[in-house]
Amino acid sequence: MNTHSLLLSAAVAGLISSSSVAQSLPDMLVTASRSADTSDDTLASVTVFNRQDIERMQAHSLPELLHRVPGVDVISNGGLGQPASLFMRGTNSDHVLLLINGVKVGSPTLGNASLHLLPLDAIERIEIVRGSRSSLYGSEAIGGVIQIFTRTSQPSAWQAYAGYGANSTYKTGISYAGHTARTHYYLSASHLNSEGFNACRGDTSSGCFTLEPDDDGYDNTSFSSRLSYQLSSALRLSGHALRSEGHTEFDSSFQNEADYQQAVWGIDMDWQWAASWLTRLSYSEAVDDANNTGHQMGESVFDTRRTQWNWHNEWQLGQAHEIVFGYEFMQDEVDSSTAYTVNSRDNHGYYAQYRYLGRSWDVQAALRQDDNQQFGQHTTGNIALGISLANDLRAFLSYSTAFAAPTFNDLYFPGFSNPHLTPEQSKSLELGLSQTQKHLEWHLSLYQTEIENLISTHFDAATGAFGVDNVDEARILGAEFSTAWLTASGLDVSTHITWLEANDESTDKSLARRSPLSFNLEISETVGRATATLQVFAQEHRYDDRANQRRLPGYGVVNLRWTQQLEKHWSLRTRFDNILDKQYSTAYQYNMPSRGYFVELHYQ
Repeated sequence: MNTHSLLLSAAVAGLISSSSVAQSLPDMLVTASRSADTSDDTLASVTVFNRQDIERMQAHSLPELLHRVPGVDVISNGGLGQPASLFMRGTNSDHVLLLINGVKVGSPTLGNASLHLLPLDAIERIEIVRGSRSSLYGSEAIGGVIQIFTRTSQPSAWQAYAGYGANSTYKTGISYAGHTARTHYYLSASHLNSEGFNACRGDTSSGCFTLEPDDDGYDNTSFSSRLSYQLSSALRLSGHALRSEGHTEFDSSFQNEADYQQAVWGIDMDWQWAASWLTRLSYSEAVDDANNTGHQMGESVFDTRRTQWNWHNEWQLGQAHEIVFGYEFMQDEVDSSTAYTVNSRDNHGYYAQYRYLGRSWDVQAALRQDDNQQFGQHTTGNIALGISLANDLRAFLSYSTAFAAPTFNDLYFPGFSNPHLTPEQSKSLELGLSQTQKHLEWHLSLYQTEIENLISTHFDAATGAFGVDNVDEARILGAEFSTAWLTASGLDVSTHITWLEANDESTDKSLARRSPLSFNLEISETVGRATATLQVFAQEHRYDDRANQRRLPGYGVVNLRWTQQLEKHWSLRTRFDNILDKQYSTAYQYNMPSRGYFVELHYQ
């Protein structure tokens, strides 16, 4: 059966199976509107992973988890510890904003966050908002926003685990959560090590531009903590810290290994100074450091720091009206062995949002102005209308604008940069339909995004050098459909299918590395003290280059997860990956994991 047939067959099976489901409570969200909201009332397309979801899926990395999200395409350059790019709704990988406990994280030089280096063991919850949110968060949120919330003090307990699997991979971890009448705290430490496999097949003229048939190993040591103290009924202080560091090997004609550090910390003060008014003051820092070595080429250092201040307000006007407004200051700094012409820049952001929550219809309108030290002022906005129809059917229509400033690498990296780049700007329109009933939950989104001055990387075969430029315009059309079946008997079925058409309007070619069709099916059943989950994931072909000359074929993989509760405090978790041993690539010349396994013993 070819990939296209596999996609259609699995889609039909998933839709037919979603016919008699138990109703679940709606998730509470804060990312889509910067204030508390239910998933049913949010005027956006959202996906939420809680801690129970993360443990059931037994993912080792954030990219592995996120490829289950509708509209998200994950491109991996190999296995654990290898770089991964995330394309949300066909936009660039640096068009997705990553927040950790409300803090913007990522590398100002690369323009995106190192998702593959963040520890899943420290994460309590992930909210994924698809569609632009620059009107609330500023630059980088053209494709959407991913917000990570680290583990908290609930419930109070010791946890520990140890596991081993394919490619000599092992991981261990321990954590403790507790609280008193006024104080809540959480502490954890974890370590993961893998000998890995050969990340790149090798070619001196493409792919990784080298021949290195060796295993590419990876190790990661992480620490996480959260602390809050209730000073009074109206005032609370809290702090959080996450640090991930280690060593990774990769295939490259330049340096081919790196010592890295990812860290974020922040302090918050929440003041409920009136029954209808909440104010939050925050200070935070995010660090993204890498020291690259190998091939006897000496050391190249890229140390970046992002400092942020935030003044945020939520004002309730009766039962149906809410105003959210605030101010953000952010400073990006680069300390590198590479001589950047400019190594710091500041950004001031002012935002405001009005929400009306009626019985049958809702309105959300937001406006933001960013004053960038380098690019001046940019104004972005969003307006959305939601309406409740018969039979629990809900619809929303939204229009939004967004922008993204070029990175330090885009502008100033020697031999690659283009100092004449202009900021990318987008316009997006989305129609969403959803229904949550006793026996069925489904969501449908149709969207269109137009991006002007899209920044694209290209390779000049004549000179053998990479470069960047502004594509005149990109036009993206897409549709996402997902269903869920959650029965009282322990059988859960979820499925989604994504269709995407992402084109460079100046060349009438497909944007590189975007698959036009993706499908995910998960069937999970609990019997007694055991839970088994079967996942089928498939994608159509994609092109790896801007000229659409290198076509990567479609593929389908099957994974199995098994959790066995041994007794009250102990459980055994087993995963079998790519059980059909499918050989495939999401990036030209780069290998993906073959058939593998992993076994973990957990104590709580």
